[in-house]
Amino acid sequence: MTRWLGVDSSTDALSLVLGQGELTNNFSDSKVIASQFNKENKQHGQSLVASVQALLAEVSWTVADIEAVVVGIGPGSYTGLRIGVTFAKVWATSLAVPLYEVSSLALQISSAPIAPVIISLMDARRLSDYIGLYSHNPINNRLENLQADCHGDFKEWLQSETVSQILNDTSQVLIVGHDTESFIQ
Repeated sequence: MTRWLGVDSSTDALSLVLGQGELTNNFSDSKVIASQFNKENKQHGQSLVASVQALLAEVSWTVADIEAVVVGIGPGSYTGLRIGVTFAKVWATSLAVPLYEVSSLALQISSAPIAPVIISLMDARRLSDYIGLYSHNPINNRLENLQADCHGDFKEWLQSETVSQILNDTSQVLIVGHDTESFIQ
């Protein structure tokens, strides 16, 4: 079983996860061993290494135990993304382990309940949002992207022909993200 470290710094929160299992099939063959979500310090570069060390210590793993690194590649904050991706590349290269990249919007819904259609949202500031539209395929137990992740106005996005068709054809939609109350209305 592969032990892996996941890092996402694309938002104002630093998200870390230690997992164990195969990194195929959208992580469905993996389980989370420990995780940390830190929204207190928006300076991810100052706390990232110490946070990873603390998370490793929490489960009695060492740096040498990490056999793969997974990094969220956005969309999101340019500076935040640079910090997380640089950290992940350096870590993977120095340990000679594989580096996997995944959409930060997909990562955000990886632990969400199963639903026919899932909307993943992140505030992009200035009255815009990062939006992902996904579906859980029960046949192969995979998360599928129904439309490319995008940046734009949520209300306009909802009114697009493709999105309207998908939402009208489903009985249940799950919205995942931080502070989603304003989107639900």
